[in-house]
Amino acid sequence: MADNDLPLVSVVIATYNQESVVEASIKSILAQTYSNIEVIISDDCSNDRTALVINNLINSDNRVKFYRQESNVGITANYNFLVSKCNGKYISLFAGDDIMHSEKIERQVQLLEANDGASFCHHAVEILDHSSGRVSGVVTHKYPFGVTKIIDVIRNFGIPGSMSVMYRRSLMTDPVFNSSIKTASDWLHIIELCSIGDGLYLDSPLCKYRQMSDYNGKDPFKYESDFVNTINIAKSKFSSVPGVNSACDYAMNRYKIGSAYRLISNGFVKEGRKVIELRFLGFRLFLVGASVYCISFLPKAPYIVRQLKKIGKLIVK
Repeated sequence: MADNDLPLVSVVIATYNQESVVEASIKSILAQTYSNIEVIISDDCSNDRTALVINNLINSDNRVKFYRQESNVGITANYNFLVSKCNGKYISLFAGDDIMHSEKIERQVQLLEANDGASFCHHAVEILDHSSGRVSGVVTHKYPFGVTKIIDVIRNFGIPGSMSVMYRRSLMTDPVFNSSIKTASDWLHIIELCSIGDGLYLDSPLCKYRQMSDYNGKDPFKYESDFVNTINIAKSKFSSVPGVNSACDYAMNRYKIGSAYRLISNGFVKEGRKVIELRFLGFRLFLVGASVYCISFLPKAPYIVRQLKKIGKLIVK
């Protein structure tokens, strides 16, 4: 089949201060086995050499369009700008520090072309440790029959690896990403896609998520309000969908445990203790919340709480 007979895929990349990694990311996209793509990059006014690296790289490939914001607009606004420039049947969300496996786009297009009722697809993700350059693990999930539903996305704080998502441009809203959620807007976007049609999950890792630190340079305290806003918006918009209300309540309680964990592990023991409400849905959440609460009264509570994550992986980011 000729390239022109294949659906066009728009790959969008938001970059910011990624001069050391963006070249590898772009090269992995241009080396895809699926060639009918347009690559749309928007640099959010980086103060390093990111823009120069991109300009030096893209001159030889007319599939790439590069924009540079005149001022720093933030990740949500930058992605909204990017998707407004898309022409493809499908939109592939990506980041300037991650790496695509060569067959990623081809596999996802095949899946969506064969399933008209699906609104998006995503896949397992390898974790690339930035300091060592090695793959340190694989994030996979078990969805019944490989189908991702709105309740799954709400309860699990979205899907791990938003850079794995490909969705239909025909489902774009204006704006695509809610502008009231400044940083973690991808979670609500996936919830909204699931309200239109199920997601499909590929159990093969098709990209590498570059992990530079526990929170990839982000301060979790600064975007915790995004999680609360997302849960409240989802509950308001989709409360008529069976199971959504209880899923939102579960997510809110899960968020509170995570918030308490972060506060206590950073030495704000009394503040973290106040966040926890021992009225959780399900035995597992109750057990984790009660454990964090009780440990907060012990000497060296911040250190002990940090060990909960390492030992049992009980606390979510």
